[in-house]
Amino acid sequence: MVYRTGTTPWEPPTGSNAHVIKELRPVFDHDIVTAWDDLCPEVYRCLDSIQVAWTSIDIVCFAEAGKKEDGPPVLWIGVEPQSLSRKDACTVAISCKQVLESHQITDVEVEFRESIVVQTVASIKNKRELV
Repeated sequence: MVYRTGTTPWEPPTGSNAHVIKELRPVFDHDIVTAWDDLCPEVYRCLDSIQVAWTSIDIVCFAEAGKKEDGPPVLWIGVEPQSLSRKDACTVAISCKQVLESHQITDVEVEFRESIVVQTVASIKNKRELV
């Protein structure tokens, strides 16, 4: 985790909380999904404004494993390892939140994590077949 918005600062889990298993879940029924085609280029511009070396952008939510309740939606942005300072992540996260708010979306958090994307042979083959 590089940075996240929200009222509670992220701390690595300790003690009995260190063993709480969380699930990553998709987001289907939320305004961000229907607005994504318009939001997407604006989010890219925010990231490009400070040359963020991003690797992935996902809309997800987290939940405690086995429970029905999902956490809030998250604009989950992967960045190349050691490429983004906490200060720059904070700056661009604020810009991303402003973009969301300009579309009347106020309940989505923004998180940056270090992430490496590796293409498989199958995905490379599929891309060639599409061309």
